[in-house]
Formats: sequence, structure tokens, C-alpha cells
Amino acid sequence: MDNPEGYALRSEWLEDIGKAANRPLNTGFFLYNSRSEEHIYEPEEKAAPFDFAAVVTEYDEDTGIATVQQRNFFRPGMEVEFFGPGGRRFVQRVGDMTDVEGNSLEVARHPLQLIRFRTEHPVAPLDIMRKRIG
Repeated sequence: MDNPEGYALRSEWLEDIGKAANRPLNTGFFLYNSRSEEHIYEPEEKAAPFDFAAVVTEYDEDTGIATVQQRNFFRPGMEVEFFGPGGRRFVQRVGDMTDVEGNSLEVARHPLQLIRFRTEHPVAPLDIMRKRIG
């Protein structure tokens, strides 16, 4: 907004939006009050390719262990993507997981359960973890 002439829409932003979108997108009311014929009513031809899997609640810099709150099924060996403010983003495979008491887990299947595992890069509270569908 500070420099509309110098603004550039980054392709990675569109890619990220496409990972979560479950229907076609438009600018909505951002540019002006849209009319009814501009609304998109039909369903998306393809489902969103990613699901929200967890949100980071804590990160221990000394051990590299993240605590995440589970929101969708995941398990060791699955490829997940972490992302957060400032463009922080990386992909990794989930390794050994434990609950907060240190009990080993073979799968994360209980919504809101707190789960710990090592991340390949630092994460921060409220960073999002998503997984590819299919």
C-alpha cells in the first residue's frame, strides 16, 4: 500500500494460497464493492492439495524439539511443511514423535493433542504445519 507502483505479486504467495484454497478465489471486496455476478458460486474443480496438520506451541532451541498441537492426522515418515511470518518455510519428514509425557507415538490422531518431535530448522509458536493430501 505504501508503494502501489512498485508492488509485485510474488509467485510463491500465489502458490501458498493455492495450497490452502478449497474454492476459486477473487479479490472480493478488497478493491471495490463487488456485484453479485462477480461472486464465485460453483465448487472448485480440484480439492486443496494440503491439509492443516498442526500448530506450533513451543520450540526448544537447545534440543531442536518442537511441540505442536495436532489438528489433523499425521505420522512419522510423512512429509510436512512448516511456515510462519516473514517467509519462514521448510519441508521435512516427521521423525520419532512423543506425547508431552515422553511416550512414543506411532501416529497423531487425537485433535488438540500435544506432540513433540525434532524439526530440521527452528520454528516459533503459532507457525503452521501442513501436510500434502493424497
